[in-house]
Amino acid sequence: MKRMILLCIGISLLNGFAAAAEEARARITQVGGTVEVRAKGVAVWRMARLGMPVKEGWDVRAYVEAEAEVTFENGTKLIIGENSIVTLSRLKSDVKASTSQSTVKVLTGKVWANVKKLTSTQSEFEFETPTAVASIRGTRLGIDVVKRRTVIDVYDGVVAVRRRGETASINATANSRVIIDRDERELQVIDFKEIRGAQGQQGGGVPRDPFADEEGAPSDGSTPSPADSTGIPFGSDTVVTDTAGQQGSAAEPEGARRLILSVSAPAEGARITEPLIQVTGNTLPDAKVFVNDMQAAVGRDGAFSYRFPVPDEPNTYTIEIRAEYGGSERVLQRNVAYDPPTDKELLECFSPLDGQLIKTRTIRVSGKTAKGAAVTANGVPVSVAANGIFNGELVVSERDIGDYQLEIIARSQGEELARSFNLKIDGTSPQINTSVPLCLFSLQGQQATMQRTVPLQVLDRTPGEELTIKIINNGSAERITSEPGRTEQLLLNEGANDYSIQVVDRAGNSSPVIRGRLYYLPGPLIILLHEPSSNPMIYEGLPPVLHPGNRGAEESIDVEVEIDDGIGNVPQSIHYCRVTGNGQTIQLRNNNDYMYVGKVNVRRGSNQFTIQVEDLSGRLETLRFEVILR
Repeated sequence: MKRMILLCIGISLLNGFAAAAEEARARITQVGGTVEVRAKGVAVWRMARLGMPVKEGWDVRAYVEAEAEVTFENGTKLIIGENSIVTLSRLKSDVKASTSQSTVKVLTGKVWANVKKLTSTQSEFEFETPTAVASIRGTRLGIDVVKRRTVIDVYDGVVAVRRRGETASINATANSRVIIDRDERELQVIDFKEIRGAQGQQGGGVPRDPFADEEGAPSDGSTPSPADSTGIPFGSDTVVTDTAGQQGSAAEPEGARRLILSVSAPAEGARITEPLIQVTGNTLPDAKVFVNDMQAAVGRDGAFSYRFPVPDEPNTYTIEIRAEYGGSERVLQRNVAYDPPTDKELLECFSPLDGQLIKTRTIRVSGKTAKGAAVTANGVPVSVAANGIFNGELVVSERDIGDYQLEIIARSQGEELARSFNLKIDGTSPQINTSVPLCLFSLQGQQATMQRTVPLQVLDRTPGEELTIKIINNGSAERITSEPGRTEQLLLNEGANDYSIQVVDRAGNSSPVIRGRLYYLPGPLIILLHEPSSNPMIYEGLPPVLHPGNRGAEESIDVEVEIDDGIGNVPQSIHYCRVTGNGQTIQLRNNNDYMYVGKVNVRRGSNQFTIQVEDLSGRLETLRFEVILR
């Protein structure tokens, strides 16, 4: 029975998410202080900016008095506290299946997360630290990593926590803290009420939930405390002034909300190169904030921001930030130096554009820099004219297809400026994608096989290439999508398969066509003996033998054999059918589709013969029979 060749997709079904998933998107949505990012496989860190995309494998670090917020495409938010380093080690998303898989590694420092509820059971969101793994399905939590210890605070939802390298986990519910210490065998779980009761003791303090205002009141139903809403670990130099105007500890009635003021930017002693000072920080949501006596807007989460221009000349400025609440005030000061660049257009880039799709083999690099400056594009020198205009080309190949990061650097008088561009190299461009794919068909040239499936591997030098396998078998056409290095399993029809196979990539490059005929012979081979009509066959009344060895005493008898190969392809599937015995080897000839006939000589006495039948796949069957002359 004829069947279309089918791709054996069992492996694809088991790994459907991996095959269909694409890299998820995330962006930096808030930056305060000095925050840097580093792309996967790149040694150089660069300054983070608002709206910058961050990708799978990227590192993010925040310095002292700095903080960054990363927002995922599904709404999940991640706040990275000061002195912290995290890696977005896995960002996968399958829009069609509504699934995602994310892993964030917290190497050191503090991180808070508001993970949106995962609707699919195949979705995953995990945090990894040097000592613990936390699996989440929709939770608000905070993670603090210090040396050999991890502290996880669960504000809402349930978090499955396990020790790194182990499979057994515990479920931590809302308003609880889990402590994972490398030197302690058991995980320690503490209720937030116990933590509040331990104020002033080691490990005491109310855990901060910066997302409480977004989600409503704290999950335990208590009145938000300063640390609940605004306990940013900044402000070690905070000056506290009470209602009488005297500096002190700001002692207040038990349970009152103490005024908090922290400034994330600018840092003390910061140097800026633009005539604009940006002031950001946190306080109580109901507090008033003044920057050099100018009132700044305060958000629902207590975050405030204010910026003001300064004269375009070198100078040092003292900035006073004052917060007022309930008759109390707190004051901070920052000294900032404005040092304008000697050439404001030290590095201006005309081409390429950020996010540009590159369809040609060269990327045009052009712009303007300071006179006498040296310019490189990804380390390749670019020609600079006497007036500072630079032009050059950067060659790309099929190995660069996909996301491509370009960094242009200008160096002048010991100073260096850099511009980064996130580009996309087009894999459908025949100018860039020049690799010819290759198809490896293990049974090419073979006549037959006993295996129903045949391995078919496709190769291509282009990373991440999408390949189309065009198959025609017995007139039926099939198209299969694959990728380099992947092995597909082809399903054969019983009997003859007249096939042609070709692989084509996205740019239209085609492999040589593989053609041939391949028999799939599942077997078994069945041999039926028609002549002699019985086994053993006995002949009587023949003339006596003259003497031993006289050939004239031999008699010739007919041999007729019927063969059944199970698919009706006899004689196309039969390699040979022969009879051996009495020193003879007789090849039987095909009489019709199923019958093979011939003659053998027999002598007086017992004559032993063997029928051997072999098909094109190498399967061998035998049948023995005996002829007795009396």
